[in-house]
Amino acid sequence: MNKKVNKTLKYLIIFIFLSVIIPISFANTPDTLDCNDAPQSQITNEDNPTNPTLTAVPEHKDIYFNSSVPHDNGNGSISKQYKRLTNKRLENNSNIYISEGSYTISSTKTINNVSLGQSTTNTILYNVTLTNNDELTLSNVTLVNSSIINNKVLTLINTSFVNSTRINIKSNGGNIIMDNCKIINTSNDNSFSIKLQNTTLRINNSILENNSAYNGACIYAMDSTVTITNSLLANNTACRFGGAITSLNSTLNITNATFKNNKAGYDGGAIFSFYGSLTLLDSTIDNNTANEGGGLVIDNLTSTAIS
Repeated sequence: MNKKVNKTLKYLIIFIFLSVIIPISFANTPDTLDCNDAPQSQITNEDNPTNPTLTAVPEHKDIYFNSSVPHDNGNGSISKQYKRLTNKRLENNSNIYISEGSYTISSTKTINNVSLGQSTTNTILYNVTLTNNDELTLSNVTLVNSSIINNKVLTLINTSFVNSTRINIKSNGGNIIMDNCKIINTSNDNSFSIKLQNTTLRINNSILENNSAYNGACIYAMDSTVTITNSLLANNTACRFGGAITSLNSTLNITNATFKNNKAGYDGGAIFSFYGSLTLLDSTIDNNTANEGGGLVIDNLTSTAIS
């Protein structure tokens, strides 16, 4: 009898445990789990940093150039300026101030975090001639009455040539890329804005406006390849041929460009192309004037595609 009672009590205790204790334990468990919830043992100082690491901002060094100083014995300070612009003097993390004059860059130099010009705010070069014999990149620069003579690789990004009486760019045997650039108010009736020979030029998303020259108020190309996309050429005037472009024995590829209100004294209000080839696609030619061929004059081309 006692054995039977003990067995009954044992089953009763097990039943109470299953009915009461286990449901209480499930009731204390949250309904949802957050992926960010971590056991306390897994929370480290990396999750709650108390001492963040600070990265030092490099200080800019001011370097001054002035081609009119009598000698080149300076140290680049404002009181002892350099005379010659050399690659060794173009340092990273520097403000480079260039006074009026003629400067030559004769070798490749990679520089980082540099302001180039007379003003570190506006980065403007006045009356400067830069000669590039290797590789030169200008970004966010305005050149006033200034020139670049290019003999190798020239890259211009967001660069403007304004208010000039000089050839803005002269290139022989080089390669030029212009992206988001402007050539405005160049007046050089005895010469050109951009003069190319044996050069590859690519212009994209740029404005060439209100320029005047002897031939090709914007571009005068000989034995060259010129590619223009997404650009505006407007209100330009050539004394003789090609209100905007004169192309001689060159390959001219133009896509999605607008030629408007350009004028030539003789032929080709917008474009004068003689020998070479012309591809003109998805472009607008509007209100251009000339003695002959208000829009285009093309002659002796090896191939032509206009649509």
